[in-house]
Amino acid sequence: MATLPRRSFLDHPLARIIALLVFVLCAAMIVWPNRQELLPGVFQDPATADPIAACRTERFAQIDAMVADGMVSDTEADLFKQRADAMCQATVRPPAQ
Repeated sequence: MATLPRRSFLDHPLARIIALLVFVLCAAMIVWPNRQELLPGVFQDPATADPIAACRTERFAQIDAMVADGMVSDTEADLFKQRADAMCQATVRPPAQ
C-alpha cells in the first residue's frame, strides 16, 4: 500500500487564512494613514469643514481665555464675540459688491 506524501503546511487551509489575514492587515496599514485623502468627507471634523465655524471657534477660545485670566469682563467678552463673529463672516465671505 502506498502512503500519501505528507502535505506541506503551506497547503493547509490555516496557511491560506493566515495569508489572507496578513494581506488585509497590510492593506489596512496602507489605507488608514491616507483615509482623509481617499474619503475626504467621511473623516473630516465639521468645525474645520466650515471655515466660519473654525474661525469662530478659534476667536471665541481666545476671548474665553481672556475672561478666565480676568483681562476682560463678561459684558466686554460678549461685545468681543459679536465683533469676532462679524470679522469671521467678513473674512470668509466678503460682502458682495
